[in-house]
Parts: sequence; structure tokens; C-alpha cells
Amino acid sequence: MATTLKEIRSNLDSLGIRYEEQDGRLGIFFTTERYRDAEGKARILLVLQLDEDGRYFSLFSLGAFRISGRHVDAFLRACSMVQWETKLVQFEYRADTGEVRPTVEFPLEDGTLTALQLKRCILGLVGLVDEYYPTLQRALAEGIVSMPRRSGPAVQGVRRALHEALQELTGDSTPEAKSRAEQIKAILTSMHDVEQV
Repeated sequence: MATTLKEIRSNLDSLGIRYEEQDGRLGIFFTTERYRDAEGKARILLVLQLDEDGRYFSLFSLGAFRISGRHVDAFLRACSMVQWETKLVQFEYRADTGEVRPTVEFPLEDGTLTALQLKRCILGLVGLVDEYYPTLQRALAEGIVSMPRRSGPAVQGVRRALHEALQELTGDSTPEAKSRAEQIKAILTSMHDVEQV
């Protein structure tokens, strides 16, 4: 028994994650703290898809980076170093277009994808891209590859919980929700500043 798109939709619904479906894929926009998309917006687009009749799962950020210029090699080296230091996420590079996609993919074969697995994949990809965005941008702009000091598991857990709370407030336009979102953003920013000292 393989996983179906209907099961993934059900998992996303149970997690309270909004999505859009198009051409057999599910798309999700997540708010980010540091990462900026090609339009300069603090958001990242994730695409979920199943291949091989539901036996293979893929999650990726479509067009997360478009790289060119004299520091492409430094950017790709930084991607490799991020992969070495972290779990789950890998980077794919298409040389003819310059697209770099952060990706999570694995075979399901006869298994199903649980809501907790899906949540870990999504938050892991968003969190990693957001955390390492300044490092990757510096590599591309200046050719300098300097990895930040990683925070411990407790700090990462707090940051993940704050990101989840921020995501839940996305789309809520009430003054209270906006105020809470600004408070969470300020906490996340201060956590990053403390870690870099």
C-alpha cells in the first residue's frame, strides 16, 4: 500500500497547514524570518509531490535560489557544508538555469507518510533554509563561506515551536494576531543575535 495525495491532504488539514493543488502537486507558502524569495518577500514556496504511484515522496522549494556570477562555486560549497552539518535536506543544482532547490525526498514503497513525518519534513526544510540563508547569500555575493555556530537541540526546539506559532498566525488579520506575530518575530530575531555573539 502506497501513500496517496488524498492522505497527504488529510495530513496537512490535520496540521492546520493551508495548501493549493495544481497538476497533481500541493503547494504551500511559509512565512520566513531571514529568507527572501526572488521578489524580496519573506516567504518560501514548498511543493509536495508523489511519484512512482505513491511509492516515492518529494518535497522541495521550487526556485528557492537562482545563482550566477563568479561565486557560484562558493555558493555550492556552502550548500555541501550545510548538508554535512544538518539532517534531512539536500540541495539540487541545475547548471543550465542556475536553479538550486532545497529538497527532501525518500522512498515510501509500501508504507504511508504520517502527519508527524510530513511535519518534520516541512519544518525541517523551512527552518534550515531560513537559518542558513545569510550564509548562502554571503557565499554568492562575496565568495566567502563561513558557517555559523549551530545552536543546541533545546534552542532549536524553541525556535521550531516559535516558527510553528508564527505560521498559525499567518492569514489572521486581527490586531491581536498581528501583535503576537510581531512579538514572535522579535524573539526569533533576538535568539539569532544572541547565538551569533
